[in-house]
Amino acid sequence: MPEINWLAPFTALPQKRPKVPKGTKGRILNHAQRLIEALDVEIESIRLCRIRLLLLGVILTIFENWIPPKLVGGATNASFTRINSAIEMTLGSSRLVTTEETARACNINRKTFSWLFREMMGIHYSEFNLRHRINKAAEQLLRTDDPLKRIAKDWGFVDVSHLHNCFMNHYNCSPKEYRQQSEA
Repeated sequence: MPEINWLAPFTALPQKRPKVPKGTKGRILNHAQRLIEALDVEIESIRLCRIRLLLLGVILTIFENWIPPKLVGGATNASFTRINSAIEMTLGSSRLVTTEETARACNINRKTFSWLFREMMGIHYSEFNLRHRINKAAEQLLRTDDPLKRIAKDWGFVDVSHLHNCFMNHYNCSPKEYRQQSEA
């Protein structure tokens, strides 16, 4: 049995990611329906087990008809592990985590880190970090009545104006409009 890189469908460049063939779509929708049903199971250990098995079924279904691209530029599973460290560092922080910091944490230089992250994730690290902070700021807008100044500070934006500009680029509306839309 060939070794399966479970991260491949999620880390391949966008144009090389798996497409769901029409004949397979029904099976994946069936898995999705069963996932929804699994959320209603009251015993948490059984619910988690079912969810994991169903997700595994979806991934195996994807692998049936997809040939993963070869890892680029000598990238290996160890490279994925290094990049994973950067992702965990970013997702675990509310501040701006610089490319230099993540490269240092991954024990590689900035240029190599930037290239490796882009090759594996299909996005520049700085854009990944910004999307994370914007999404978290959006969640905080919906969850709390915190003023924009505090939300901007909480998520590593220079000021409200910086948050506003990034929000407009990402969501096509201002933070205030975003909050009002959710209240309607």
